[in-house]
Amino acid sequence: MTFLTTRFTRETWAENNRYRDTHQECIYGLGVPISDKHPHGPLYILEMNNTTNELMGIGIITKKIHPRVSIYMNPYYNRYIYKGNHYIPASDIPAKIREELEAKLFKGRGHLKRGKSMTQFPAKWLKQEYYDFVENYRNRNVKGSSLPIHKLMSNSSTV
Repeated sequence: MTFLTTRFTRETWAENNRYRDTHQECIYGLGVPISDKHPHGPLYILEMNNTTNELMGIGIITKKIHPRVSIYMNPYYNRYIYKGNHYIPASDIPAKIREELEAKLFKGRGHLKRGKSMTQFPAKWLKQEYYDFVENYRNRNVKGSSLPIHKLMSNSSTV
């Protein structure tokens, strides 16, 4: 499993959610493509809201670039589009895991707030507990599915 991070502001989170509510898919628009060093298999995207210092959810995508669509007002962020049909909302992430991830993402010497595009969550910070949660969540919500995690329903919560 590869965990990546992406960053939102209050405004870009609202723009992304407007698109998700209309199209019922997990979507990310980037100014630069995801690095070639990452696999084409499922990528687990930790959604960071840098305005509120909160983990908003975990999206699951593949590295396939989709045709451009207008998600964000700033067209730079609509250059490379990645989609997925599976998502774990923050409300479904256990509080202990969410708090640990938020501390690593937003606080301390090695925080990830300043990254650009999608960056890899450091392997040294990953715990077996995180993998187990994702696997258990997948098994509970998508029996027999080759794609992990439950279908994105309406993710209308805005910050």
